[in-house]
Amino acid sequence: MGCVNTQFNSKGPLSTGNYKMDERLIGTWRLSNLLVDDISIPIDTNKYFLKVSSKGISYNLEVNVCVLVDWEVRASKISADHTPCTRMCCEDRYGSNYQYLNYLGTYYINEDILTIISSEGVTISTLVKTEDRDFFKY
Repeated sequence: MGCVNTQFNSKGPLSTGNYKMDERLIGTWRLSNLLVDDISIPIDTNKYFLKVSSKGISYNLEVNVCVLVDWEVRASKISADHTPCTRMCCEDRYGSNYQYLNYLGTYYINEDILTIISSEGVTISTLVKTEDRDFFKY
């Protein structure tokens, strides 16, 4: 089975009016730590990235890329209607920890460290700002 090149059309932010997105979020973030139910999940810290721009939010899995559709960043919270992913091939070749990636929820930024607590409060992702990674273009 060959790779499938999938393009997504995100409608962009749901908010209208004078609201301006938190510009500190804009950039590429590398996942450095992942907690699920207060248990540290082993991850390859050079493999998973979150990319935020004023046009869209996306992140990569092992092989595939996911994009937030009808997304909104407001009052220190990232939300989206859904997050479709490409389906180039299976993600579980090297483990299943990718399934815990969840970048929706309340976020905090302290210098170059981004912490996202999932809406359910189950997953805590810690990311470090890094050089731009072009795994997905808007």
